[in-house]
Amino acid sequence: IVLGLAILIVTIFTLGGQKKAFVKTFALSAVFNDVSGLAIGANVLFSGVKIGTVKKIEFYGDSQVKVMMSIENDAESHIHKNALAKIGSDGLIGNKIVVIYGGDKTQPQVVKNDLLRVENGMSTDDMMATLQQNNKNLMDITSSFKSISKKIDSGNGILGKLVSDPALGVKLASTINNLQETVDNFKTVDSVTTVQAYSKQYTYTRFIETHLKDTVTKTIAENLQNFQSVEKGLGDYLSLRTNWLKEANASILQLQNLSHDLKIGSVDDEEAVEFINNEKKRSEAIIEELKINTETVRKHLEIFNQSLPTVETLVKQLNSETLPAFITPEPNHHH
Repeated sequence: IVLGLAILIVTIFTLGGQKKAFVKTFALSAVFNDVSGLAIGANVLFSGVKIGTVKKIEFYGDSQVKVMMSIENDAESHIHKNALAKIGSDGLIGNKIVVIYGGDKTQPQVVKNDLLRVENGMSTDDMMATLQQNNKNLMDITSSFKSISKKIDSGNGILGKLVSDPALGVKLASTINNLQETVDNFKTVDSVTTVQAYSKQYTYTRFIETHLKDTVTKTIAENLQNFQSVEKGLGDYLSLRTNWLKEANASILQLQNLSHDLKIGSVDDEEAVEFINNEKKRSEAIIEELKINTETVRKHLEIFNQSLPTVETLVKQLNSETLPAFITPEPNHHH
């Protein structure tokens, strides 16, 4: 009986050690606008290392969500009060996790029941939803051009059609509005997500290449490799965006001028038809490029977000616990 009891105790402690059932923990919380499907039991990471799990998720105020985390005591001394929390992903298509990052030694370390600040910005899911709306807008633009061309080809010319068919004028106005909304969406996406990611990636990669002299662990090396791998993809996307915005803004102006000129009769039918057909071809080409690039940039941002905490920690270790000023390179300025 004594032997059996001893075996049972050893087994319990062995399994407990594997699952960290007996590790002492303390509570931290964070309040998010959106937890993107985060579930109870999800991992909490700091510098790429699991330090705890999500214990409770509840609504907070009118529409926010409070996430309560159980954090291992061993991690307490590494997390400072100015650290941030964000929702991340465990791999490209993995489960949602909480990532704690940042903070510096000039601030006190966290204590039990502290509320961490959160990163406010457009999530990858938000960005993709915006880009998908852009694709829809561009499809509507192409549809409008086709409809206008069909009406023109049926006879009487565009000037006559504008007079006899008010819907044609409405479609032209709708096309202008769709283009304007798409331009505004692109500016939002880039200002809060992709440009910042590209700037951080470029800055940290150059800093590490200059200052890292020693070997690093396998985990850090893998994160560095992943972090460096997204530079060209982000740069290419921003280059596409820059060129597209330039073209779209020019199209908006030209369409507005065309609409005005048609109404006052200062442009002939032949010129109007040629312009509309050219704009239709251009929008179709843009749609095809976006279909390819939106999925590509989504994957690159997932990789970037996954490896960023480890890279930032390394940069701070190399730079007296501070992060260097960001450099914003021109898109396609690859190292």
